Amino acid sequence: MELFKKRVKAQVWDFIFIGLVATLIHFFIPNIYLLLIIVIFLHIFRDLLFRNASLGKKFQGIMVIDNGGGVPTIKQMILRNIPTVLLMGYEFTQIKNNDLRIGDMWAGTRVVLKKSM
Repeated sequence: MELFKKRVKAQVWDFIFIGLVATLIHFFIPNIYLLLIIVIFLHIFRDLLFRNASLGKKFQGIMVIDNGGGVPTIKQMILRNIPTVLLMGYEFTQIKNNDLRIGDMWAGTRVVLKKSM
């Protein structure tokens, strides 16, 4: 349950971070379509920004690994976040006992506490 709470908090931090970035961009470039593309891009690539963890995950002390315990590929990192964009957070509610989101199952990844590495 601790990991689930950390993942939820990380998601909130990520939404705040992406929202702030989007607000700053919109201030300088008031094109709503470009802004939408940038927000989608940030959501999909967020785990690549800080070496297999988004800013929220860094704050919460969690990270993404592949199912073998290694560093995920770029393809896995992108694939795991596509359902979040397509399902607008709904897929986060589908976490089962093994702490896997739909995106984690698609990409063959999981989120772990950093100390468990």
